[in-house]
Amino acid sequence: MLNTSNNTKNIKLLKRNQNRSFINIESYYIIMKLINITKANKEKTKKKFYTRFKDNIKYLPRNEMDLLLNHIKLKDIMHRKRNHLMFSLLLSMGCRITEFTLIEIKHIDFSIGLIKIPAENTKTKQSRSVRVNPGILLDLKDYIHTNNIKNGYLFRNKQNMPITPRNYNDLLKKYYDDIKDKLTFKPHCHTFRHSHVVYALDNKVPMPAIMKQVGHIRLTTTQIYADIAGSHVKEMYKEVDF
Repeated sequence: MLNTSNNTKNIKLLKRNQNRSFINIESYYIIMKLINITKANKEKTKKKFYTRFKDNIKYLPRNEMDLLLNHIKLKDIMHRKRNHLMFSLLLSMGCRITEFTLIEIKHIDFSIGLIKIPAENTKTKQSRSVRVNPGILLDLKDYIHTNNIKNGYLFRNKQNMPITPRNYNDLLKKYYDDIKDKLTFKPHCHTFRHSHVVYALDNKVPMPAIMKQVGHIRLTTTQIYADIAGSHVKEMYKEVDF
């Protein structure tokens, strides 16, 4: 004789397991949908960041940068060539102005041509050593010797405190006003950092080296500049009708 009670229990158990399976499958699809939405949102965020960052990259064409630096040099007699050296060094290093202002004599190693930027002075809290153009390094050595700077901040005010980013931008504005009809736009201190990266890419410096020089955390940030440099090359070809 069939056990009706057991059969009923088995049928109920089977249905319950089937329902659980359906719930699990449904949950799986919901989770996958949420994951895909999250991925899509991340991609949108990346694209927004890329566009915004790219739009904020402003650099001076090389001929305009040379014009600006030469103008500063001509105007700089009363400051013993200090201002020309400051902006030339800023361009050569490609560092942030907040890092630049805190350079001390002890950070400079003339024997290997590097300037150390300590972690506490950086935006990323990662120390790095920055390469300096040999010619500018010689000018820097001469400046330190001529002004008998033994220690402390490299470029300082009368109170022996570092020249502030605002002071640098005020100086730059003064020089810009003299030759504004010859420049594409009004540069600021960060323009020198952007210009450094674009010039380096134009001169085929490998991107990982540029990344380390300027202190980017990710190579993708440096790669954004590659598109800018590519556009610049295109414009140069147009100019010579080649």
